Amino acid sequence: MCLPQIVYLFKNANELDKMLELMPTLTGTVICIMKVISLTYNVEKFKMLLRQTCEDWDSLLTIEETQILTRYAENSRKFTLLYSICVIGFVCCYAFLPLIEPILDIISPLNETRPRKMQHSMDYVVLDLEKHYYLILLNTYLGYIVCLMIAVATDTMYVVMVVHICGMYNILCNRLEKITTYDNYTYQHDEIGRRVRHCIQLHKRIKLFIETMESTFALFLLFDIGGGFLLHTSSCIMIVIRIGSSEIVRYVALVIMQSCRLFFNSWAGQQVIDHSLEVSIAAYKAVWYNISVKTQKLLILLIARSQKPTQITMAKLYIINLQGFSTVMRTSVSYCTVMISLRESS
Repeated sequence: MCLPQIVYLFKNANELDKMLELMPTLTGTVICIMKVISLTYNVEKFKMLLRQTCEDWDSLLTIEETQILTRYAENSRKFTLLYSICVIGFVCCYAFLPLIEPILDIISPLNETRPRKMQHSMDYVVLDLEKHYYLILLNTYLGYIVCLMIAVATDTMYVVMVVHICGMYNILCNRLEKITTYDNYTYQHDEIGRRVRHCIQLHKRIKLFIETMESTFALFLLFDIGGGFLLHTSSCIMIVIRIGSSEIVRYVALVIMQSCRLFFNSWAGQQVIDHSLEVSIAAYKAVWYNISVKTQKLLILLIARSQKPTQITMAKLYIINLQGFSTVMRTSVSYCTVMISLRESS
């Protein structure tokens, strides 16, 4: 699926419109390939993340903590379902519109066959598109299915990891707020000190999980966000070029899909920032004035460490949050305007 597009790109390197028309699908294909390569390369780190996730579930102390993490896991399940429906729906809208002409030839035939269209521009070199139309069509749809499976599986797994981090932060806050609560309402200083130390260890564990996750998904996010930016920009340009044509629907679907994908990823990153800042607030809510001075110093250390928000970054180059989402959207529109101006001037 990728090679015929690259061949077509090189053959039409001097024609800007044809290059812009090819960019969305070629970029999407490259993104999916690089996602697989990056996660395959970091498979051991990925296994480490999965093992730590299982250990986090085993380390829960109370039924309430289990309920908290279960609630976040349920949110992950709902997100996976919603994300899958959105992405599959928009891609199907893009991919199946070219089939309208062959279907109309069967339902309402004309004196002549309607022109056959492919989902995107390509050049198979040794195969004639007219003679082998259905064979190439089948191959293209198989490529779309594989890319969809890769995109949905990898993106949802990434967000599931992020939501798990938020759940562990919530559990840490819950432990801090109830650090001096006992059935007899007495404050056992040794036990409270032990609990504070466990909270500090849990905070370190969460931060280590985030660092491992960042290194595992660094290349993944670099191509996902960088390539997604190119996909979004080129699709916006094609909307302007195809105004008045039925094909505009396809590119509108791509723009909405990519905007939703970037928003979901940015929203997940923002949730990590917000949850990490709640740790210091939860520590303040603890009855710190009734604990020993030694334990108070440990609590102050935890508060100081949690003042700086935890952030998920794209290879340390871009912070994944809602502010970054708005910046990317504005930049994409700016580049779109520049490219349209260049096209008109040429």
